[in-house]
Amino acid sequence: MQKRIEDDKQPPRMYSSVSNHESGNRHEASSSRNIKPGKSADELTSSGDNMPQAHEKSPIQASREIKQKYDDDLLDPLFIRITKRLRQIAHELDKHSKYLQEKHYITVPQIITLREIYEHGPISFSELTRIVSLNNSTVTGIVDRLERQKLVQRTRTSKDRRRIDLIITEEGVQFLQNTPPPIQENFVNGLDTMSEEKVETILWSIDTILELLTDRSDHPDPPRSSGLSQ
Repeated sequence: MQKRIEDDKQPPRMYSSVSNHESGNRHEASSSRNIKPGKSADELTSSGDNMPQAHEKSPIQASREIKQKYDDDLLDPLFIRITKRLRQIAHELDKHSKYLQEKHYITVPQIITLREIYEHGPISFSELTRIVSLNNSTVTGIVDRLERQKLVQRTRTSKDRRRIDLIITEEGVQFLQNTPPPIQENFVNGLDTMSEEKVETILWSIDTILELLTDRSDHPDPPRSSGLSQ
């Protein structure tokens, strides 16, 4: 009887704890057997998100479709080509103008003005302004600098004493003889090798471009297609 009481006082065995631990181990082993070698569980769960979608367009295909959609509404490539050429011409002229200013201490407008005074002098300020296509204040500044260098001279040659004309001096003529042309030498040499007919065609083209650019209309929209090939 006493032995039975002592047996009852012994603590019960922890069957539930052992069984739960073993069950967890079996679950982990089972899960690990389902994972293929070389890939982690995170890679497996995210691999589906990286699969390419069949309906997605490539950037190149999307770009082509956008071009086809708006191509008819864009400016004709001919006008882009003309603009690029005019900008290149302006850039080359600007480079030569800087060269003249740095090496010969004179600008292209000053050379042009001095040459026109030589050709048409005695000439009034208003007439000179019209010929060189510059405004009054600009021509006045150019003439002032040329006069300080003793290349031109103001004089009164008409009966109207209020009118002042401009004439070139001997120093001015000598300066023109030794000054490079207001445009690149290779351009001048190239024109010398061309026929007179071709030179006239170039001059006509330049005059036509200038006439188109100085149109006084209210800047109408340019035509969308010229029908000309590049």
